[in-house]
Amino acid sequence: MRLHHFLIAFAALPLLAADARHGREMLDDLSCLQCHTVQGEGHRVGAAPDLGERVQQLGTPSAVASALWNHTPAMWNEMSARVVTRPVATDDEYRDVMTYLWSLGLMNNPADAKRGARVFKDKRCGSCHKSGGAPGASQVATWKVAEDPFSLLEGMWNHSGTMHKEFAARHWEWNKITGRDLMDLTAFVGQTRVEPATYRAGFAIPDADPRSQAAFQERCASCHNGANSLQSKLKTQSWMEIGAAMWNHAPLMKKGGATPGPAAPGEMRLILAYVWDLQHRDGEAVVERGKALFADKKCAECHQGSPRPGQKFTPYSMIALGWGPGRVMHQKMGDTGIKWPYLSTQNMADLTAYLNSLASR
Repeated sequence: MRLHHFLIAFAALPLLAADARHGREMLDDLSCLQCHTVQGEGHRVGAAPDLGERVQQLGTPSAVASALWNHTPAMWNEMSARVVTRPVATDDEYRDVMTYLWSLGLMNNPADAKRGARVFKDKRCGSCHKSGGAPGASQVATWKVAEDPFSLLEGMWNHSGTMHKEFAARHWEWNKITGRDLMDLTAFVGQTRVEPATYRAGFAIPDADPRSQAAFQERCASCHNGANSLQSKLKTQSWMEIGAAMWNHAPLMKKGGATPGPAAPGEMRLILAYVWDLQHRDGEAVVERGKALFADKKCAECHQGSPRPGQKFTPYSMIALGWGPGRVMHQKMGDTGIKWPYLSTQNMADLTAYLNSLASR
């Protein structure tokens, strides 16, 4: 039995709710796969990277917008040479594309029940939890926490206090696991159950809504703030890697005086949604830096006047600008001798903040 890679209907992103399924469709509509690949699909041309891998590396909306903006002149030249249709999309459509590419990093690779059996043995889980028909303190075959890795992690977390005492009594070190271990263990437990678990076509992934933040604030925020903020510690990790890190962290919490209390049904999923979302948030943007940048990059030579009142700018707006009207703008800049402006990740965040400040006047 293998757990297949899941297509997520939507993913938690801080700017707006997004539709990853629509984003997958837009990859074809925008001709992206004529030069790039995504998990083996498409046609990689020259040094064109796999979009899924590249977007995972970049991590935040402003980092993605920066990379695409700086790539605009080369992209236009390549598309003209290959006679590829010019991409035209709205802010929301680019947001959906990026959401889809980020959603590919929610999970680790497909899980393997056979490897899960080895993990179960190597981590000495069988010392207390018996698989098969042998009598034991806890029969894996009767577990109800094997529908997906989140429910398994929730069951493990709620049992961590008892396990910590048992490990201490046996003078064992805490069994640390990886994200892949967690996926594989789920497949193994599901295969072992008397009533095999039915794996859904996709996990129910909540948006980073108030419930997710409230669960995080109640369980985690007392320690994870300031210098210990998870936003600065996590970089492009999958849900399973974050879940495994939580498990590995349980003994340290107890040593520090904190008690990893039991999670209510579904609460672990909410916490993971919020924590995963944190690593895809841009850093602090400064309006005054954006204002200076607007002047230094000579944006006003083409863009005069304020944005329309109430207009909302996001990094996706900048992608749509560079890859839509940007072709005309690029030609005009070339005719007047203006060099295409390079924008760093911080530049992109600051410039977006400045444009929003103008639109709010």
